[in-house]
Amino acid sequence: CRSTNATWTAVRGTGTVALTFHTATITHRTIPELFGGGLERFGKITQRSAWLEVDYGLTDRLAVSAWVPFKSNRYEGHTPHDPRVDLDDDHGERFLDDGDFHSTFGDAGVGLRWQWKREPVAITPFASFHFPMRDYALYTETQAGTGQWRLDVGVNAAGRFPGALRNAYWQAGYAHSFMQKTDPDDAPARRVNHGILSLELGYLVSPSLT
Repeated sequence: CRSTNATWTAVRGTGTVALTFHTATITHRTIPELFGGGLERFGKITQRSAWLEVDYGLTDRLAVSAWVPFKSNRYEGHTPHDPRVDLDDDHGERFLDDGDFHSTFGDAGVGLRWQWKREPVAITPFASFHFPMRDYALYTETQAGTGQWRLDVGVNAAGRFPGALRNAYWQAGYAHSFMQKTDPDDAPARRVNHGILSLELGYLVSPSLT
């Protein structure tokens, strides 16, 4: 979760530095309804990433953040994407679905958010820009991103429950992503803009445990 997805902002002149580790395993994918629908087992993708993030309060209500992801992914299975065999022109891409982990930097970003209201519900509009840090491989099951820049514009809201539930809180957010247009050699150019809705419930067990 990037800082632009947060409702709260740091106090002016203060900030945080965070290192977040994430791992995920994927063994099935959805088949489009046009081809019968359902789920298909296609092997095993292991995704590992480390996110370095800096967040700083420009004022008591305005904060800027930036992040850099480093990813290490692996595909194990019988249906690898092999640009040397599958593509007429491999565009210089390497074969990465060989069962080993391959590491690279993903899509970095910078964001700005402004806390418009604090009580009784905190409301924070935000904008963030995401971009590939390098020209990573795209024809693979383990790509580090989509290879496109992306602009997210949205708003987050959060509040706490009253009475006996005062240690419980809620947070919700919506972002609309404006994607870079793709321009493949064998298909029309497309821009796949989309929306993302996030909902969160939390409970403050102690000052150091949520």
